[in-house]
Amino acid sequence: MNIPIKIINNIEYYIHYCPTCNNEMPYNRKSNFYHSRKIGKRCQSCANPMKKPEIAQKFKGELNPSKRPEFRKWMSENNPMYDLDVIKKHKNSCNNPARRENIRQRMLKNNPWKDPKIIEKRTETYTKRLSEGKYNIKNNWKTGYYIRKNGNKEWYDSSYELIKMKEYDKNNIEWTKKHKIRIPYISNNGLKTYYVPDFFINSNTIEEVKGWIKENDIIKAKVAIDFCKNKKWNYKFYVGKELILNNELSYQN
Repeated sequence: MNIPIKIINNIEYYIHYCPTCNNEMPYNRKSNFYHSRKIGKRCQSCANPMKKPEIAQKFKGELNPSKRPEFRKWMSENNPMYDLDVIKKHKNSCNNPARRENIRQRMLKNNPWKDPKIIEKRTETYTKRLSEGKYNIKNNWKTGYYIRKNGNKEWYDSSYELIKMKEYDKNNIEWTKKHKIRIPYISNNGLKTYYVPDFFINSNTIEEVKGWIKENDIIKAKVAIDFCKNKKWNYKFYVGKELILNNELSYQN
């Protein structure tokens, strides 16, 4: 099949012709050209009648009903939102606590983002991207990129992580945050989720750094210890400004 090609500004374009008016429709991607030819795509003028000058002219100026003074006057006089009875009814409806609560409950019940299956799917996608270094957490703490000795960039989620990164490079320790490690566990809400550790060092140790310990951190540490026992790895949990090793939440293989 011969494909019509046209050079525009030193760039090759594949030309598809509108089946209605035969106007040229240039595409710089062959896939788009083939798709347009397959579906018989029409140009904008033919696909949207308002683009045609003879039709567009009918809706300009006084020919457009909405531009006519008598029509605008009729609209303003018959607008229900200017009716005092309608305004009063609307205000009473909005200020009705029972109705507002009914709407709120209906929205909560029908909210797809509250669906456990959707929450688990979103969590799975988010933690996968996070473990691969494709998602950067931005919060109220100190965050940013750390330039390693080899020139690679690693994102730190807190000042504690930045301290650890500098310590690793200073002691020539092999480390990464893009480790693709996700440890599945069941959250307090009974949903399946994943724990993504902070660091993976020396190909056999997972390290986590926290400013303080929360209830969820204890759950994560326990599942991480079980995970490391199966892998015959080490797990270290550091806490506080001094990054002190917490032996109760750590595991040495």
